[in-house]
Amino acid sequence: MTEWLANIRAVTFDCYGTLIDWERGILAEVERAGPNVPLKREELMSLFAEHEREAERGVGAEWRPYAEVLGRVSVVLSAHLVPVKAIDLATSLPFWPAFEETPEFVRWAASRWAVGILSNVDEDLFAQTVGKLGRAPDVLVTAEQVRSYKPRRKHFYELLRRTGLLPGEVLHVAESVYHDIEPAGAMGMRTAYINRRGAGVSASGPGKWGGDRGVRADVEAASLTELRTILEGAAG
Repeated sequence: MTEWLANIRAVTFDCYGTLIDWERGILAEVERAGPNVPLKREELMSLFAEHEREAERGVGAEWRPYAEVLGRVSVVLSAHLVPVKAIDLATSLPFWPAFEETPEFVRWAASRWAVGILSNVDEDLFAQTVGKLGRAPDVLVTAEQVRSYKPRRKHFYELLRRTGLLPGEVLHVAESVYHDIEPAGAMGMRTAYINRRGAGVSASGPGKWGGDRGVRADVEAASLTELRTILEGAAG
């Protein structure tokens, strides 16, 4: 790691799930709408992940904003409440909390490298989140800007285009193997997998070291704090 870390010029992040605790935010909205949910936490988040992916994959020539993606998922989750009540995930998103470690880690990373955000979100939604991150990113690439959703690679190509960096000069940090680790790694970027839940299925993809396409992360950590310890140790 020491050798490739010396070449890093930018650290980029997925936002929701990596810097923002979207599970807490989603579950808080579900509980607000109707406390009687005949699903366990893991079942509810798996349902969210399944239908979010379906809505994102359905995007073709006609652009579908992320607020609309969340709207479609909200309808599915609402049907599992007893009695059925309307969930509005897009309206709740600005209230989703950051992980406690996020601001300090982002500021620390920004003191050493350029910092970027690559997110499957709309501009206006991110604008209501950025204040929780510790600082604004130097580069922001949203799904709205590139009219595409990860794991498609338009976010990553756009980042390289804007910064002029080579893939091996970027360390991409993310919680989702499916959305981030696999596509970034396949392009030659260095990757850090934040595996907060350990073995099992995370809210946004397989909670495991490697993904379905056989792309492995360069680093795995249980938190951003642990990742900082690993990177500082490698840098000497």
